[in-house]
Amino acid sequence: METIIKIIRGSQENFEDIHKLTLGFTAFNVEKSGKPEEFYYKGWKEGFGEEINDSLDDRDSYFFVAYVDGVAAGYILCRYCENCYKFEIDELYVDQSFRQHGLGKRLLDSALEIGRKYNVPITLEVFEWNKDAESFYIKNGFKSDGRVLKLSE
Repeated sequence: METIIKIIRGSQENFEDIHKLTLGFTAFNVEKSGKPEEFYYKGWKEGFGEEINDSLDDRDSYFFVAYVDGVAAGYILCRYCENCYKFEIDELYVDQSFRQHGLGKRLLDSALEIGRKYNVPITLEVFEWNKDAESFYIKNGFKSDGRVLKLSE
């Protein structure tokens, strides 16, 4: 039987799927970084729900969700920032059990198609520890253009 892959623009109709995937993304970040304090904060699950709703209501924010045989398998969140003069890819996540199907590339392509319409630079940030993501983005045409420094307290 052939695998059916669909990429759709996220909406309130698939809020629960998006929320579940963002929780998976957070768990992935905690596991790989070893820094739960950076990702788990008081009210983080509810906060994610509010952020998702805000993004879904913003005409310049886009969730694209990948479904494999009807199961939510990954997402990308991107947005146009008029004041920053850029289109930003904020989050890209594919559930571990659905990797190696090209979903990350398909989600990225969906975001880039929208981003190019704004005719501004397309940017993203990658955690220093996430070498796989960095390699993925470089392979897909991105290059390093500086570093983000964070105050350590």
